Formats: sequence, structure tokens, C-alpha cells
Amino acid sequence: MNKIASFLKRKKSSIMHLLGSFMLLLLSAFIGIMLGLNKANAVDKYVDEAVEYFNDNNWTAFYNYAEVIDNDFINEVSFNDMAENMYGEISEDDIVIEEITEEDDEAKVSIVYKTKDGETHKSTLDFQEKDEKTYIFFPKWKLDIDEMIIEDSTFTVPSGFTVYVDGIEITLDNANIEKDEVAGNDTYVIPRLFKGKHVVYVQKDGLEVVEAEVSWTENNSSYVLDVEELQLAQDKAEEIKQSSQDIVVGMYSAIFSESGIDNVSSYFKQDEATISMLTSVYDNMLAAIKPEDGSTLNSMEFTSFNYDVFDYSYPYEADVTISFECTFSARGKRNSKGGVREKYEGTSSSSVTLHFIKEGENWYCNTLNMTCIDYSKKEEATE
Repeated sequence: MNKIASFLKRKKSSIMHLLGSFMLLLLSAFIGIMLGLNKANAVDKYVDEAVEYFNDNNWTAFYNYAEVIDNDFINEVSFNDMAENMYGEISEDDIVIEEITEEDDEAKVSIVYKTKDGETHKSTLDFQEKDEKTYIFFPKWKLDIDEMIIEDSTFTVPSGFTVYVDGIEITLDNANIEKDEVAGNDTYVIPRLFKGKHVVYVQKDGLEVVEAEVSWTENNSSYVLDVEELQLAQDKAEEIKQSSQDIVVGMYSAIFSESGIDNVSSYFKQDEATISMLTSVYDNMLAAIKPEDGSTLNSMEFTSFNYDVFDYSYPYEADVTISFECTFSARGKRNSKGGVREKYEGTSSSSVTLHFIKEGENWYCNTLNMTCIDYSKKEEATE
């Protein structure tokens, strides 16, 4: 019995020794795995991957590494535009990681890189530790691009306009709109936008589109539309120019036929002051073609028109100066001895200034500065 007990005791000791060695091997393997996982999830790994994307100009992958919630202005497309403007085209050579500084759950990476134009630049990439872990213990990192985003950018334009930023219409779904009833302005506030260059389009029916490029690098950046930039749409401007020409031609037709202002009055604002002004111009021109000295403008023919000035003032005014050349036939004034008045022909030129205002959808003239052409006989030059 003693021999059997001694044998069993030795066997038990050997088994325990084997179990102890196996447990030590398992513990060493576990520690090795854990160290490997920790190294695999260290910030250096994430830095190397992000720098590779940066070096390859792979802005889509670089952006996705940041894990940002997309919206109309913060997305892959807008990030790509921002990155190309901010960083340029990265050379595939010579990118250097100068320093990695870790503090708590943040890491800053200083890099030096070259663009394809040969210039050397420095930049800092920011990383932030995620809340989630790998295998419960090991950190995950993401690119922090908050420094590339600005907040509360504003665009102020007159009320009733549509505003586009980088081709995206500004609406209540992607911005806040503050209305100033006194000033007649709308201010659009975009909560978050990538810093850098942006293209603003401002449009309204009947006006040319205004395009402006803004370059913003900080929060609360602003753009205010200068109303002097606003111009009538080409078709509307041409309508006013044609009305100007029709008025000039119509006034001369009226004075030759002595038919009054009825044929041109539809182009004018229908108030007492405007009609009185138009009547005065007509009367003065009628008197000029048949003055008391007996001279007479018999006929005329327009040969050319030119619009010297077209000046639009938002929202409801336009000034036009139209010049023209013509041929004419006339009679000279009576001489002291009586007799037949001389007939002659000639050329002349003149200009007319008109002021238009908009009422509803229509434009009307309310000021007309117009006089009869000079049809006096020009003395022939003598050698």
C-alpha cells in the first residue's frame, strides 16, 4: 500500500508541474497577444494610414477616417474641394512625420510635405481617441477635422433672392434665416462649413446672377451683397433700350404729324407730373421745327442709334442715354428782303436721356430730357 500511495503522490506532483507550466505558457501567449493587439491599435498605426491617404491625395479615404456626420456642406465632395484648395496637389515623395505628441485622448502629428510645384509645407493632423475599444481594452483613433470647419457663416442679401453656396441652395433645411424687415434684408446662417474658398451665387427673376468668391478661415465669417453689383437680366435691359428708341422715334413722328403725345404716352408713368413733363417736351419740340423766323424742319430719317449709358439701380430704377444720327431736309429762315426760302439737306446727331421706374412687372419712363435736333445749315469750309 505504501508503494502505491508513493507512486500516486509522485504522479500527482508531476501533473501539477505540467499544469503549472501549461498555465505559464498560456499566460505568456495571452500577454504576447495583448501586447500585439495594443501595438496594432496604437496611434502610430492610425497615423501611418492617414498619412498614406494624405500622401496619395486620397481625400475620400482621408475624410472617411474622420467619421464625420455628413450634411449639405460637410461631406466627401466639399471636403475634397477644401483639401485641394488648402493642401494643393501633394507630391508622392518626401512626406515626413516630424513628431507625434500624445496627451490624454488626443494626439497631434506634425508633418512636412511637398506639393508638385516643389514648395515645402508644414501641417498638423489631429487625432482623437474613440469611445469604443477593440476587445474592450484597446483604443481606436479617428482623425479630428474640427479645426478645418468654421461655424455660423453668414450671407446677407436683399429679401426675395435665392442664394447658392458651392452650388447648393440655402434653405431652412440647411441654414437659419434671419429677416430684417426694416432694412429689407435676409441673412442666411450656415451652422458648419469647411474653411477655405467658397463660391456664392445670388439670383432673382429679372436680374443677372451675381457670383462672388469668398475665402473664409474663421467662425462668424460674413458676406454682404453690394446692391451695386446687381444688374438687370439682358432681356429686360434690352426691353428698356427698345422702349427708349421707340420713344425717340415716336416723339419725332408725333411732332411732324402734330398728333400730340397719345402715341407715346403708354411708355410713361400715368401721373399728372409725368404727363405734364411729356407735354412740355412735345410742345417745345413742335415749336422748334417751326420757329417764328420761318425756318422749318421738313423731314428726317434716323440712320443709327447707340446706347451710351444704361445704368440700373436696384430695385426699381434705370437711366438710359441714347444717341442717334440722322439725315434731314429743311428750309432756311426768311431773309429781310423776302423771297423764296432756301431748301437744303444735311446730317445731324443728338442724344436723349430717359429715366425709367418699375411698377409691378412693367417699366415706365417718368423723366425725358429731349430737344429737337440742330437742323441749321452748316457753312461749307473754304480753303
